[in-house]
Amino acid sequence: VSQLHKITFRFYYSHVAVHHNWKIFVKDHQAIIDALKGKNKKKFFQLMRKHMERNRKTVKEYYETFNI
Repeated sequence: VSQLHKITFRFYYSHVAVHHNWKIFVKDHQAIIDALKGKNKKKFFQLMRKHMERNRKTVKEYYETFNI
């Protein structure tokens, strides 16, 4: 059941990301990885907050678009 949940979540999330500009999500992830590699804690948390806010807005817009 746990594995099925993970697969379902990935499918759902990828659909939402594709519906919007997925290149921004990839750029966010790379910047977060770079901050981790550089051990820049302040930058990491700043980027994570920005990324999570973007995700929240994206999911909200997705649901509103399809009246879900």
